[in-house]
Amino acid sequence: MKCFLFSRDLMFSSQASGAASQANLETQTVGSASDVPPDAEGVTIVDLSMPGMDVDTVISSLASGNTQVIAVGPHVHGEKLEAAQSAGAHFVLTKGQAHRELAAVLQGIVGR
Repeated sequence: MKCFLFSRDLMFSSQASGAASQANLETQTVGSASDVPPDAEGVTIVDLSMPGMDVDTVISSLASGNTQVIAVGPHVHGEKLEAAQSAGAHFVLTKGQAHRELAAVLQGIVGR
C-alpha cells in the first residue's frame, strides 16, 4: 500500500512520512490531486494549508478514487476542515490531532 502526500510544508511532510513508515506504508509526495492514480490503493494525506487549493474539488476528486483520504489543517481553518468533511474526506484532523494521532489512524487503515 502507498501513502500519497499532498503537501508543501516540509515539517508536516516529515511528520506524515514518519507516521506512514510506522504503518509500513511507502510514501510518495504528489504535486496535485491528479498525480494520485484513481485506481491506486492506499491513503492520500492532504494538507489543507496549501495556498490556493479548492478544498471541495481536491477532496471530492480524491475521495472518488480507491484511496482513503485524510485531510489535515490548522484548527483555525474551521471552514476548510468542514469543507473537507463535506467533500468526502474519510478522516479530518487538525494539525495538533495529526501530530498525536496520524500514525494510529494510518495503522487502523492498513489493518482493515
